[in-house]
Amino acid sequence: MDFSKDWVTIFFDPPKGNPFYHPLVKKGFKHCISMAQVENGWLYAESFNKGIHLDYYDDAIVKKIFRVFLEWDAIALRFRSTETYQYPLSPLTCATFCAKINGLRGTTITPFRLYCALRKRGASVFLLQDYL
Repeated sequence: MDFSKDWVTIFFDPPKGNPFYHPLVKKGFKHCISMAQVENGWLYAESFNKGIHLDYYDDAIVKKIFRVFLEWDAIALRFRSTETYQYPLSPLTCATFCAKINGLRGTTITPFRLYCALRKRGASVFLLQDYL
């Protein structure tokens, strides 16, 4: 599967759950997911402690998802992935998973480090409210 596309990576603090490492990560960057717009909807990709969740949502559902992220004060970046990551995907964290989908090499452990890596590579801010 070709993952070369515009990925929107969303950084946020989930309201529920408090894994042991959350006090160690930067506020606003406790979790991240990636989404990519396709013809009639969006691909949704998330890695969390129970596994990997990949799904497809239509625009109406995505607008509801974005509203929830806005309530959580989420930050979103859009990044044009120019290469497909073709190695086995064995994510250590949500940030590692999103980094590989975005075509980044190396190890990215925390969502904030992923945010910095994407900004350094030219990712632009994606305003969730503009999509609603």
